[in-house]
Amino acid sequence: MNCPVCNQPIDADDIKCPHCGADIKALDVNKLKKESSQKSKTILLISIIAIIVICVLIILLINNPNKKKARELEIANKELTIKDSLLNDSITRLNKVLDSLKNQLNNPYTRFTKFGDKYKEYKIQKGDVLWTISNHFYGSPMYYDKIAADNNIENPDFIIIGQKIKIFKK
Repeated sequence: MNCPVCNQPIDADDIKCPHCGADIKALDVNKLKKESSQKSKTILLISIIAIIVICVLIILLINNPNKKKARELEIANKELTIKDSLLNDSITRLNKVLDSLKNQLNNPYTRFTKFGDKYKEYKIQKGDVLWTISNHFYGSPMYYDKIAADNNIENPDFIIIGQKIKIFKK
């Protein structure tokens, strides 16, 4: 061990330095106090720095733009999924309406023009006979002669494609 003042070798049991006369015990206590104080300051400084770093990291995690962007994308994705579902439902409904309209166009009995509450006008199609027209509009083929009489048709078996007839209410 060396003397803290003159840096000459001394025994560990010496109370005073034989070379310079320095009080070894007093110097060691002060040195220990200094070292202890220095260590405390270092630990305090490291603790403060660690707390600051942790706070900065927490702030960065909370305000992370990638996290915000991911949340925004998640919300947008949910909205698009809902809109897609609504559009698919609308398309399905429109396809049903379109199919219904196509069926009406293909069914000659649905091609008529309304002229009011008294009668409907119907255009004779290929394959029509008054018997089937009566069955469609009146629910019974037995009214074919009524249709013939209402339209001044002398022979119910002779109708012309494209001819317009009036279908009166029962």
